[in-house]
Amino acid sequence: MGKELRVLISDEQIGSVHQNPQGRLTFTYDDIWRQRLDALPLSLSMPLTQGEHGSKVTENYIWGLISDDPQTRDEMAKRKGVSPRSAFALMANYGEDTVGAIQMVLPDSSEQHTGRLHDVHDAVIAIMMMMTMIDATASRSPPPMTTSELMREL
Repeated sequence: MGKELRVLISDEQIGSVHQNPQGRLTFTYDDIWRQRLDALPLSLSMPLTQGEHGSKVTENYIWGLISDDPQTRDEMAKRKGVSPRSAFALMANYGEDTVGAIQMVLPDSSEQHTGRLHDVHDAVIAIMMMMTMIDATASRSPPPMTTSELMREL
């Protein structure tokens, strides 16, 4: 059967990334999303006119959301106990905090994300800034906690 990540744009589910037992990835738009008049494609290389997209375009898209720096990827993977060569495993652990309005989350956590927007308190931002200033290599390595993890701690 394989594994799945739900793909959200601005906390609205638009589709799913599936990983088959051989590790190949596909992305499938939800039909409801494709039928909406205001629907946007996840990427220009993944048009809405095609409901499912193959491994090459899906993997390229996901790798584009992950740091290019091998040291950063290695540190991210080590922190979560996954392979730095697995885009799916990295996204399963860091997909809540990608750039822009895109999130990729495990199915059991997607419902708690949908519609859940919250303000980030100034203190949280200050703590994250201090953590970044303390870490001299912050530009090359991920923060010790993701924003979501830090919010759960507070």
